[in-house]
Parts: sequence; C-alpha cells; structure tokens
Amino acid sequence: MKWLALLIPYISAIFGLYAFNNIWLAVGIYHILILIFLASSNKLDLDKNLYKGWDLKIGWLAIAIGFLAGIIIFLTIPLITTTEHLNNALVNLGLGNMKSLLVFILYWSFVNPIIEVVFWRGYLQDKNKKIAPIDFAFSGYHLLYLVFLIPWQFLIFPFVFLVFASWIWRWMAYKYKGLLLPAISHIAADFTVVLSVYLFLTI
Repeated sequence: MKWLALLIPYISAIFGLYAFNNIWLAVGIYHILILIFLASSNKLDLDKNLYKGWDLKIGWLAIAIGFLAGIIIFLTIPLITTTEHLNNALVNLGLGNMKSLLVFILYWSFVNPIIEVVFWRGYLQDKNKKIAPIDFAFSGYHLLYLVFLIPWQFLIFPFVFLVFASWIWRWMAYKYKGLLLPAISHIAADFTVVLSVYLFLTI
C-alpha cells in the first residue's frame, strides 16, 4: 500500500494546481488524503513519535539545515526570477493578496511540516541508510509547485537539495527513534523558505 501512498502528493498537486490553479486546493487535498490514508491504515498514532527522538547537538544541526534552505532561497531568488513574475504566479495560484499569503505562510510553516513528517518520516519511513527512491519521490513532488515560481532550468537545484534534506530527515528519525528532530528541521525550512519569498516581494 505504501507505493499507492506515494501518489498522494502528485495527484493532489496535479488536481489542485493544474486543473484548478489553486494552491490551497492542492495542499488541502494533499493533507486530507494523507490523514485519510493514515486513518485507514490505523497509523494516526504515529503523531506520538513527534515528541520522541531529541538530541541537543543534532538538534542545532537540524535547525541549521532548515534555516540553510531559507538562506539559499533569499540569496538566489533575485538571480532567477523577478517580483513581477512571482507576484503573477502567486495571483494565479490563489495567493493574490498579502493577507492570503500570510495565512498560507503560517499554515505552510507550522501545519504542513507536521503532517509531512508523520507521513514521510513515520508511515513511509525507509530504513535504508543511503539515499533511497523515497527521497527522490519526496523531492520530485515539490517541483510541481516550484515550476510555477521559478524558471524550469533552475529546478535541478531545489531538487538536489530536497533529496539531500529528505535523506537527512530519514536518518534523524531512524537514528534517534522519533520524529522530533526532522519535525523541527522541517518547520525551520518551510518557514524560512516562505519568509524569504515574502521578504523578496515586500522589501
């Protein structure tokens, strides 16, 4: 059944983004399908692992990896796109005003990481210590979103970074037997990335 679960983010993105041009719809379907899948598999209790698996030294590394994503975006986004292009893309995706964008930033920063960690690092956790197909699957679905925001020829860079991040987060979950470290790192990454986009549009 896990191979079927891997289709959830792709089906959600294609339906929400490409059929209806609405990022809220895509993310909403994505999260609802995950919760339905976990419930049907009797895996909703995986959220208990969110409070397990902490290590102080690795915790700082986890947060640093998360912030690194935002820093890279902040430094490179002026080189690969323009505020006009990004504004038009956000309008087309249903984030046409600052209020909706700020709400999305909060949701994407603090709700999405928790659901994704439970799903990807809990239910779909792969014990392979090396980079595995699941890392490419996790990274790949993000490109369906990013292609709206940045030119396609630059997609290789976030793809590689997300493969690496997925691998590190899997390792943390497996090594420390819990989801707390990858959850904190994922929150830091999602928050700083969307914050960087917001600052790019407003500064």
